[in-house]
Amino acid sequence: MKVAGAPFFGTPTSAGRVQRVVSLVPSWTETIAQVGASSALVGVTKWCTRPQALVSGIEKVGGTKDPNVTRIVAIAPDLVVCEKEENRREDVEAMRAAGLDVWVSDVRSVRDSVHWTRELGSAVGHAHAGAALATRIEEAARHVSSHVSRHMSVYVPIWRHPWMTLTRDTYAHSVLSIAGADNVFADAQGRYPERSPEDAIKAGAVAALLPTEPYPFHEKPAALDELVAAGFSPDTVRIVDGEALTWYGARAVNGMGAVGATIQAISGR
Repeated sequence: MKVAGAPFFGTPTSAGRVQRVVSLVPSWTETIAQVGASSALVGVTKWCTRPQALVSGIEKVGGTKDPNVTRIVAIAPDLVVCEKEENRREDVEAMRAAGLDVWVSDVRSVRDSVHWTRELGSAVGHAHAGAALATRIEEAARHVSSHVSRHMSVYVPIWRHPWMTLTRDTYAHSVLSIAGADNVFADAQGRYPERSPEDAIKAGAVAALLPTEPYPFHEKPAALDELVAAGFSPDTVRIVDGEALTWYGARAVNGMGAVGATIQAISGR
């Protein structure tokens, strides 16, 4: 049951082993499975697509921004897993008010991913596996950064109409930095400011990385035309796996390397 006065982040988990978990975060759903707690999952969002074979058979309880709180309460999980950026505070508070334990992370960097992966492992009763996975993430980050000989200034739009990008206050920025990319809008105000391709050229970007999510740039060839019209060379505009760039936890182990490979392909190193 909910503990009075519990902090917003972390979880006031009840004593005893957690046996029923609802995850409202795609990255954490995959991580829960990775640390060995897949059998505890009784509810996930429609955006939780990994591991595919597992989540296809688990009840969907809405989206990350619009979960079916009534249904989640009825499922009676021992723990609900949330993330500050992914999920709304009002939903977290509504579930806690209904008596559910809600674990909330706040991931803004690879270092945060390491910390919260370890914490999540403990929260779902697999502390050793969570710690081991956290160590693998740290090792992957060191490996990727050790192969960077020089950094490249990049523009990373996450939306179009309007064009939006990301700043240093995001997990994706941290991945880019480790992988050898200097985000030209790192110090802009906010987390996802509006910045056009023309703005990026003026800011010194020499390449553009187009994530496959949340905006499906890989399905929008007109976006490439707009970037080229703004001044980018076609050879320096690449699609990057959006999950590799933005999914933390378990996905970070291989994700950082995938982003690094894309950057290396542009620079030729």
